[in-house]
Amino acid sequence: MQSRTSWMSKFYDMLATNTGYYVYAYIWPNAAYVTVVGIYRDEYWLVMFSMEGIMETAFPPTDSAEYLSDPRFQYIGTIQELLQ
Repeated sequence: MQSRTSWMSKFYDMLATNTGYYVYAYIWPNAAYVTVVGIYRDEYWLVMFSMEGIMETAFPPTDSAEYLSDPRFQYIGTIQELLQ
């Protein structure tokens, strides 16, 4: 079994190399979260990070378009756009 550090390192590498993934800000009353949305194993996944870079949750929503239509999600751009 891989160590958590090894798994997390591979996960962050995957995010960095898939520059077409979408980035949203999720605004909660007392906090904001960076949310990355991309396809993993043929379905959309949402991965939410605290502003300190800690992964808070990751899951495939039943309907990603409906889920992201919540006004608390604000589209920022793709990873590629943000890295330019």
